[in-house]
Amino acid sequence: MKNFIIDGSHLTTKQIYETAYRISVPVIPEKAMNRVNESHQLLLGISSSNNHKVYGMNTSVGFNKDRSVAPSDVMQFNLSLLRSHNVAIRESCTKEEVRAVLLVLINGFLRGNTGVSPALVKYLVTFLEKDVCPIMKWCGSIGEADIGPLSSIGLVLTGEGEAEYRGRIMAGSEVLASLGLSPLILGPKEGLGLISSNAQSHAFTALFLERVFNYLDMNQLVYCLSLEGINGVVDPLNQEVNLLKGSPNQIRCAEQCRSFLEGSYLWQPDKSRSLQDPLSFRNQIAVAAAVLDALQFAQNQLALDLNHTQDNPCLLPQEKRFIGNCNFETLSLVQGIEMSSIALAHLSKMICHRILRISDPRFSGLDRFLTPNANVLGFPTVQKTVSILDTEIRMYANPSSLDFLEVAGAIEDHAANTAFAVKKISSILDNLYYLSAIELIHGAQAVTLRGNPRLGEKTRKLYTSFREIIPALYEDRDQSADIEKSRQFVQDAIDKLTQ
Repeated sequence: MKNFIIDGSHLTTKQIYETAYRISVPVIPEKAMNRVNESHQLLLGISSSNNHKVYGMNTSVGFNKDRSVAPSDVMQFNLSLLRSHNVAIRESCTKEEVRAVLLVLINGFLRGNTGVSPALVKYLVTFLEKDVCPIMKWCGSIGEADIGPLSSIGLVLTGEGEAEYRGRIMAGSEVLASLGLSPLILGPKEGLGLISSNAQSHAFTALFLERVFNYLDMNQLVYCLSLEGINGVVDPLNQEVNLLKGSPNQIRCAEQCRSFLEGSYLWQPDKSRSLQDPLSFRNQIAVAAAVLDALQFAQNQLALDLNHTQDNPCLLPQEKRFIGNCNFETLSLVQGIEMSSIALAHLSKMICHRILRISDPRFSGLDRFLTPNANVLGFPTVQKTVSILDTEIRMYANPSSLDFLEVAGAIEDHAANTAFAVKKISSILDNLYYLSAIELIHGAQAVTLRGNPRLGEKTRKLYTSFREIIPALYEDRDQSADIEKSRQFVQDAIDKLTQ
C-alpha cells in the first residue's frame, strides 16, 4: 500500500476511497500530532481550572446540559454518553465504509480544535493499520453530527462494543487485547469529541462521489454505442455548437463522446438517417452536464467540510477557550446531494427512454424488440424491469432534508438527514448500474442486427469485450441471467476506471 499525508486540511475523496479499499494508508506528520498534543494540554488546563461551564466537558449534553459533571465522574460520564448514544440500527456499515469513517475522524482531530488526546488518535490510526473495523450500524443519524452511529467506534476504544478483526467479529476488549492495547480511558470532552462529527455522512459521500464520477464515464460510453445502434445523429456533439451554449461540462461531455466515437460510421452521411433523434439521445450530453454541475457542487462542499472543524463546542487555541457554534450543520452538503439525486433521476429517464426507443422500429429501423426473426420474442418484457428500476429511483430522489422532528427536549429542532440522503443517492447509483447494463444489452444487439457497422474506437472495444461475456440474441433465453452478467460487466469496467 502507498502512503499519503493527512494533516487536517488537505484530505481528498480519492484518499478516502483508497484508504477504504486498502490501496493507501495515511501518515500523520509530526507537526500535526504536535498540534493535537498542544490542544489536548490546553483542554486539560481549561478542565482543571473549572472556571467556566463547557458543554460536554464539565456539563452533560442535550436537554441535560444544565447538569454538571464533576472531574471525578468524567470517565463514567464518557462511558454513559457513548452507551446512551449508541442507538443506530439496521444493517452494519461495510468494512470499507467504516475505514472511511475512521479516516475522516482522524483528519478532523488533527486540526486541533477538538482537544482529544494523541493516544486517542493513535488508537484510531492503529485500527486503520491493522484493519480493525468497529461494528457500526448505519441508521441513527439525523445529520446534526452522526452521534448515533459514531458512538459504536468510541465504545470499541474503551473495550466495549464489537469489531471485525482477522475475519471474525470480536468483543472490543478482545480486539484491544489482540493488538496489545489497554482499553482507552477517555478524558474530559473526549466522549463528545468522538461523536460530535459528521464523519459518517462525509465518508459515505466521499465513497459515493468516487463511484459516481466513474459511472458517468461508463454511462457516456454506453450511450455512444446505443447511438451507433440506432444510426443516430451526431450533430449535437459538434464542438462549435456546444461552445455557443457556454456550459463547461456540456462542452466536456460532447468532447468525450466525440472521442468515444472517433472513426465511427456515424460521421459519414447517410440519407436514411433521421434528421433529429428523440430527446433521450439528442440531449444526453446536456443532461449529463447537469448531473456533473450538481455533483461538483456537492464535491466542493464536501471538500470544505472535510478540512474544517465541525466540533461543538470548538476549541480556539489562540484564545484558550471553547465556544459553541453551528459548524456541524450540513445543509449545504445535503442540498448538493439532493440536487444530484434529482439530476441522476433525470439521467435515469434518459436511459429508460433510450432503451424503449432502441426497441421501437420507428426509431431504430430494426425489427420490433430487436428480434433477429419473427420466431424470437426479443426484449419486450425487460421493459417492466426498466420501469420498476426507474420507479425506485424516482422514490429515492424525493428530498428528505425537510423530514425531521424536534428531539432532545426540543433543543434539536432542525436537521438535514445527511446520512440518509447519501444512502438514497447511493441506491440511485446502484439502480443506474442495472439500467446501463440493460441499455448495453440493447445497444449491442442493435449494432449486431445492423450488420456490425464500423464502430468508434472506444465503442468497438466496448462491444467486443461485451460480446465475450454475452453473445448476441438469436433465440430467446433467460433474460435475468444476461442482465446480471451485464451488470457485473459494467461494475468491472467501472472498477477499472476507479483503480
